[in-house]
Amino acid sequence: MNVTEQYRAARDRLMALAPNDVAEQFTWPEFEHFNFGLDWFDAIAQDPERADQPALIVTGDTGTRTLTFAQLSARSTQVAGWFQSLGVKRGDKFMMMLDNEIELWEAMLAAIKIGAVILPTTVMLDPKALASRITRAGVHWAVTNQQNIHKFGHLDEFDVDQASLGVVVTGTDSVEGTHAYHDAYASTHEFVIDAPTPADAEMLVYFTSGTTSEPKMVLHTQESYSVGHFSTLYWLGVEASDVHLNISSPGCGKHAWSSFFAP
Repeated sequence: MNVTEQYRAARDRLMALAPNDVAEQFTWPEFEHFNFGLDWFDAIAQDPERADQPALIVTGDTGTRTLTFAQLSARSTQVAGWFQSLGVKRGDKFMMMLDNEIELWEAMLAAIKIGAVILPTTVMLDPKALASRITRAGVHWAVTNQQNIHKFGHLDEFDVDQASLGVVVTGTDSVEGTHAYHDAYASTHEFVIDAPTPADAEMLVYFTSGTTSEPKMVLHTQESYSVGHFSTLYWLGVEASDVHLNISSPGCGKHAWSSFFAP
């Protein structure tokens, strides 16, 4: 079996087990190479039975937008090619400071496909906290929205070399010194897979809440989150035809578990 088939078989095996049988009858799969975006999400998008099913519904005061698995796969690949044209490389630290907007899912999948390392970041940060995370994590790139781009204009007050940080901003208004995310949709730059992604390659860095001390960085790999959250899928009980609502905010680990990986 290829890695996609192994991943699917492990997921299906777990979902078929009763809670009391999991410990004795389920074995976590282990891979040498694995990329959640390429080996799993794109594989779903190429499945004739799944391709045209809704993958993402974002709804709010401004209306409702829906993307199918095929659409989200194609758009994230296009964004990945555009990111590469900007200079995003495998291993680059990529801060994602967005609200629940379609661009977040596109950008996360695009970064995963490239092999960049995602730092999901709450939009509640002030410039000082933002600068601290950029410095401590060694962030190369950031994507944010119109509501929060002003915070990046104050980073030099906290000794951040803004010239070394590439900033992408969503929305229709151009912001001087940044890359406009909407340019990705017109991009013709082909996404290039430079090498297989090691399963133990860094994929996500979360900052803890900092409730009792300075926020700490927590590292996750391509395998640890993608496979580890079979457990989330199992306890949520999500089926392929379900619509799952999760109200967690981006930047919180729960958002990744229940708004991205498990569904």
